Amino acid sequence: KIPPMAPADIDESAAPDGRVVLVLVLGDVGRSPRMQYHALSLAEAAGTQVVLCGLRGERLLAALEEHKNVTCKLLDAAPLPRPRSGLLFPFYAFLKVFLQLAQLLWLLLVDAPRADVILVQTPPAIPALAVVWLTRAVRGSYIVADWHNLGYSVLAQGGFGFRHPIVRFYCAFERFFGQTFNNHLCVTEAMRTWLQREWAVDARVLYDRPPAFFAELPVSERHTLFRRLRPFFRDSSGDPIWPDAAPTREGASGTNNLDSTEAAARDNPLPGAPSLSLESLPADSPWRDGATPWTECDRSGAVLHRAAAPALLVSSTSWTPDEDFEQLLQALVLLDRQLDAEKMK
Repeated sequence: KIPPMAPADIDESAAPDGRVVLVLVLGDVGRSPRMQYHALSLAEAAGTQVVLCGLRGERLLAALEEHKNVTCKLLDAAPLPRPRSGLLFPFYAFLKVFLQLAQLLWLLLVDAPRADVILVQTPPAIPALAVVWLTRAVRGSYIVADWHNLGYSVLAQGGFGFRHPIVRFYCAFERFFGQTFNNHLCVTEAMRTWLQREWAVDARVLYDRPPAFFAELPVSERHTLFRRLRPFFRDSSGDPIWPDAAPTREGASGTNNLDSTEAAARDNPLPGAPSLSLESLPADSPWRDGATPWTECDRSGAVLHRAAAPALLVSSTSWTPDEDFEQLLQALVLLDRQLDAEKMK
């Protein structure tokens, strides 16, 4: 939660019904669930009006779009294609930052109502942190930065290296403006420790938590989802995990055991799904008769959980060098050995 402000910090005239909180994401807001959850939680607080600002892209949570206390002000991303040549990147970056700077200045100083509190996601830090700092100087807002990562390290690991002048400037920019804000949130204890030790930024850890509407799917909905995801169940080499139930590439014959859900998935595939047709399935296939490795249907057509279903692990993290994904892979190896040992018993 954002800490309470002193009465002198609040301009009640700016929000007749209470406090105005502006949540800012200099990116596709629809791809930032944490900031959407922040906005939704703040909107549920008594006497709080939320203005959610960011770039237009993926659809927002329905609960946000329909909430009476939330106003969305979405910007169109600058239509600048990223250059293929690394030599042109500095010019591309400068032009992109200039356009974003103009958009944010208009949004925060002219278009949006004066906010008592601005909650800004970082990274991206440039130019968002500078514009937020200026907004505080002009309109007296209380600034809270939510640190999801370190922008300069992401940029460095993108191919520039930590010694590149752009990376060094980005680091100095993040550090300078970060130290000027009123309060800070971060996602892990490790990040809190690093910010305090390296930049003297005192952040509070706010772990991600699912919202109230984030609930376990009913078995019938799981079944439908697994049937639609069937083409994606492949190993690291791209081969199907269940070869006997494998979808085949276009040109294969046969559509046996193709239920209505899978037919819909074939005709209206999920984004990124390979173009596939389905082959007939052997008797021991977990996909046979409209089933999945995790669910099955009884004679009446009711969907049931399989008694001996494989474990399904979904990671919410990205796989980048700054995140120790290797720990998860090592844990999977240990788990596999343990399962093999139990089978031997």
